[in-house]
Amino acid sequence: PSTLDEQVLAALKAYCNANVDPTTKQPFVLTVGRSGKDQKEVLYSSDKIFASVNAVCSSDGTTGGSGSAYYFKKVNDTWVFLYNGQMESAKYKEQFNIPSDFN
Repeated sequence: PSTLDEQVLAALKAYCNANVDPTTKQPFVLTVGRSGKDQKEVLYSSDKIFASVNAVCSSDGTTGGSGSAYYFKKVNDTWVFLYNGQMESAKYKEQFNIPSDFN
């Protein structure tokens, strides 16, 4: 079985690749960043049900200022993409019961 990090990153890659460049119709490219005091690729809630990844998902995988946090929730042993944004969303935090602390 793959590690939690690998599971979350696979879910993120699948979500990113589902998006296509409108001009070329090619899947978007994922570039994963690091965050938190320990500079990890994936941060988790204390109960390991939620994950956050700072990444760029774009036509060429470069930033261009478009990096954001991608949030996932583990549901029935599957990591489900919730939303992404440069700021936390009060609406989505309430909708999915997303905690504030990730590390």
